[in-house]
Amino acid sequence: MRKWLNFIIFTVFCLLFCVPVLAQEEQGQMYYDLGVFAYEDKDYEAAAENFIKALSYNPEDAHYNHYLGKTYLDMAAYAKSERYLAKAMGLDPNIEGLMYDYAFLNYKTANYEKSADLFATIVEKDPSNILAQYHGGISLYETKSYKEALDYFLNASAQSPTIKANGYFYAGVCYRQIGKDKEAVEMFEYVKNNADAVTLREQAIKWLDAIEAEKKLLKPYNLYVKLGYQYDDNVRLEPLDESDLYADEDDFLIVGLFSGKYNFVNKRKYKVGAGLSYYQKSHNELSLYDLMAGIANLFVKYRFDKIMLGLDYLPSQYWVDSEEYLLQHQVRPELTWYASSKFVAKLSASYFNKDHLQDDDRDSNAWELGLSNYYSFFNGKGALFAGIGYESNDASFDDYDYTQLKTKLGLSLTVFKNITLALTGRYRDKNYDNVDSSHLKKREDQKYGGSVSLSSKLFWSWLSIMLEYDYTDNQSNIDIYTYQRSKTTLSLSATF
Repeated sequence: MRKWLNFIIFTVFCLLFCVPVLAQEEQGQMYYDLGVFAYEDKDYEAAAENFIKALSYNPEDAHYNHYLGKTYLDMAAYAKSERYLAKAMGLDPNIEGLMYDYAFLNYKTANYEKSADLFATIVEKDPSNILAQYHGGISLYETKSYKEALDYFLNASAQSPTIKANGYFYAGVCYRQIGKDKEAVEMFEYVKNNADAVTLREQAIKWLDAIEAEKKLLKPYNLYVKLGYQYDDNVRLEPLDESDLYADEDDFLIVGLFSGKYNFVNKRKYKVGAGLSYYQKSHNELSLYDLMAGIANLFVKYRFDKIMLGLDYLPSQYWVDSEEYLLQHQVRPELTWYASSKFVAKLSASYFNKDHLQDDDRDSNAWELGLSNYYSFFNGKGALFAGIGYESNDASFDDYDYTQLKTKLGLSLTVFKNITLALTGRYRDKNYDNVDSSHLKKREDQKYGGSVSLSSKLFWSWLSIMLEYDYTDNQSNIDIYTYQRSKTTLSLSATF
C-alpha cells in the first residue's frame, strides 16, 4: 500500500512540474518552425519575430540562436547576427551550416583572418563545399596570402562552372602577385573570352594590358630610332644659344635620333642601367648651323609600392658645324608617384654645369625644379599631361644670368583606329637678372608655343609615322629677340 502511495505522489509531481516545461518546448518549437517557413520565403522580418519568440521559451537552444543569427545576417544587421551566431557556436558548433554562416558573417564584416580560418576548417571537413572554397580564397586574398588563396580558387573553379570565371579572375591576380605571369595570363585570357559579366571581362583585359606593359618595362634593353624631314621657316643662328637669335631664313633639313638603354640590374623594384642618345640636324643650305649631340645616361631607380625614387647622371656634348660647342653635366634626382593606374605625378630637381667651349662668358651653373602630372582616360586611348618648372641660371658673365618659369599642357587622343592626335601648348616667362650691357636694360621675354601632330602605326607595331607642326612666338622688350618660328616635320620612328 505504501509503494502505491509513493508512486501516486511521484506521478502528481511530474504532472505539476514537467507538463508546463514540455508545453514551453512545444511552444518554442512551434515559433521556430514558423520562423523557418518565413525565412525560406525570404520574409526576414517575420522570421526574426518568430525566432525571438522561440528563444523566449528556450534562450539556450543552439538551433534557435543559429537561425536568428542567420536571419540577421541576411538582413545585414551584422552586430545582431554576431550576438546570436557566436552564442550558437558556443552551444553546439557542429550544427549543419552554422560554421559556414559564422564564417560568412566575418567575411561580410571584413574580419578576413577569422573568416579564412573558419572556411579552412569547413573545407578540411568537406572539400566539396564550393562556396567555402571560394569565400575562403577571397578571405586569404584580402589578407595578401596569395599563394594559399590560389589553391582555393582553383579548386572551387574546377568544381563549379558558375564560379569558374570569377575564380579564375582571382586566381590570375594571385598568380600575378606571386610573380607567375605566364599562368596569370592564362587565367585572364579565359575570363576575357568566357565571363558573362562585362565588368569582369574589362578588368581581365586591364590586367592583361598591365602585364604586357610591364613586360616591356622589364625588358633589359630599349632602342628607339627616328628619322625625319623638316621645314624650318626661321633657322636658329646658334642652336644652343640662350640669346635666341635667328637668321630670318628658311631651310629644309634632315633630323635623326637614336636612343638606347640597357638595364644591368633589372628587377621589378629596382633597376641600374646606362643609356646613350645621339641626335643630329643636317641643313640643306645653312650647313653652318648643323647640330650634333651625344648624351649618356647612368641611372638607378628603386620602387616602394606606389613611389619610385630615381637618380640620373647625364653627361652630354654638342657640336655645331662639326666643331665642339658645349659640354654639359646634369644630375637629376626624381620622385614618381603612381597614384593609380590612371594618374602619375613626378617631381624632379636638376643641376646643370654648362661649359660653352667657344665662349667662356656663357659658362654657367643652373638648377631646375619640375613637377609633371599624367592622367589617362578612355581605357588608355586618351591622356592629359601638365607640367611646370622653374629654372635659375648663374653664368660667368652677368648678361646671361636669368630665371625662367616653364609651363606645358598636352592632350593625346586616339581618334580613329591606330591614329593618334596630340596637342601641346607651352608658355615660358624668362627674366634676366642684370642690365644687358649692349642694350642698357634688363631683358624680359615671354615665349608662347604649341604643336599638333598626327601619328599612326605603319605595317608593324614597332614602326610609326608622324606628321607634326610646331609654332613658337617669342615676345621680348628688346626687339632683336622678338621672333616667330614654324617647323613642319614628317618622320618615321621604330621602337624595339
